[in-house]
Amino acid sequence: IDGAVTLGSDVSLILADGANLKIEDGISGKGTHITVDGCTVQGTLGNGIRLDGMEITVQNCRVTYVGKSGIHVTGGNVEKLIRANNLIYNNYVSHWSIVSGIYEMAISSRSSCGTVISHNEICNSVDWGIEIAGAYNTVEYNYCHDLCLFQGDQAVIHVCTTYGGIVRYNYIRNA
Repeated sequence: IDGAVTLGSDVSLILADGANLKIEDGISGKGTHITVDGCTVQGTLGNGIRLDGMEITVQNCRVTYVGKSGIHVTGGNVEKLIRANNLIYNNYVSHWSIVSGIYEMAISSRSSCGTVISHNEICNSVDWGIEIAGAYNTVEYNYCHDLCLFQGDQAVIHVCTTYGGIVRYNYIRNA
């Protein structure tokens, strides 16, 4: 993906066992005004969805059984405090990090400014839940359960923010 694009609910990427394909990331790209809505990504070796830019929305998606992170969105400029206005909303992410094994997140927004991660369900993995790093990022109203099951140095919500980060109203169970 490069530039202004909208992917709708008619897009699914599901790789079955034994498929003779090597898909590193399910959906990836860089640009402005990108919307990924109602997509299913399953069975990739890399990340489920990986996007970089401004005005990015990933919503109503199902990301399962991916090799690395589920949804990874970056954007904005932390040093100049230019907000990306990215939104990760109402997604279901489960069974990520099945290839890499550790230190992958269900949803992450690293080195970002102005990303909102809200109303997602994140479950069924041995690895981290949500990570934000940068400035003015918000994590709210997420349901996180059955995470971080084997490692002692992990977090359901990991915050590495310089300032302006908000974490509120999340429900965490069995982690």
